[in-house]
Amino acid sequence: MTPIRVWVRSLGNASRVRVEGMANANLLLDRLGHSFIFKNSEPFEEDRTSSCFSFLVPYGSRLSRAIFEKALIAIPGVQLMAEPA
Repeated sequence: MTPIRVWVRSLGNASRVRVEGMANANLLLDRLGHSFIFKNSEPFEEDRTSSCFSFLVPYGSRLSRAIFEKALIAIPGVQLMAEPA
């Protein structure tokens, strides 16, 4: 299985998430939605210089950055990258 590389950059009350490939971005959102971490995100933005897609995940009373990153790491195949999104 090829790892799904994911970058997360905190923006205060949200995080920008960048994922390689549209299929991987959709898979990631589907898995996070099934885990009830969150039910919505901002629309995808495509980086035309790479094959990456990014979206915003808002934080709230039930979702913090720490909880979000733990949920990402718990998804099989996800590789959380150190560089910012």
